[in-house]
Amino acid sequence: MKLKLLQHSSSAINSIYIFEDFIDDKNYIKHISNKIKQYTEVDEMQRMTNVKASMTNYTKLMEDSDFNFVHQKIIEFLCTVWTLRTPTPHHKTIFSLENSWGMRHKKGDFTISHIHNIPFSGAFYLNVPCLTQMWFEEYQQSLELKDNMLVLFPGFTKHAVFEHTGEEDRISMAFNISVRDS
Repeated sequence: MKLKLLQHSSSAINSIYIFEDFIDDKNYIKHISNKIKQYTEVDEMQRMTNVKASMTNYTKLMEDSDFNFVHQKIIEFLCTVWTLRTPTPHHKTIFSLENSWGMRHKKGDFTISHIHNIPFSGAFYLNVPCLTQMWFEEYQQSLELKDNMLVLFPGFTKHAVFEHTGEEDRISMAFNISVRDS
């Protein structure tokens, strides 16, 4: 696994955390990718969100136990990042997955610039079949998305994903995470 950061300063906890090769089990990735494909055969949100692609409702993946492993791993990685970067690492903080949804971007689909009104958000890119850029407005930086890549960031970070240009669909999932003291 490889970790990259986009940040304003070397001490900034409010950074963008990029984990390449996030899940070791390729069969598991294929399995949950196929589930998202199945769930996005019908666009439950009817392109009424910032995602201009086929998408599940916001809690669909939380209702499916096949996604428990990836959800748990996301929370574990956020806990580790938080513990390493916070100025108060011994202070007990609890992270809770609030929602998780699947997305299928076909050729021409995109995600418009937006924020999430929650402490942390992110996306896990299962299948990225062609050059795809995610844009972070405040950082004035783009990120080339790859297969099996987790991107974690503060929910107030303005972000967008440019138009999908490939013939094969891009498959991903997104999520929101709340934070509270124990």
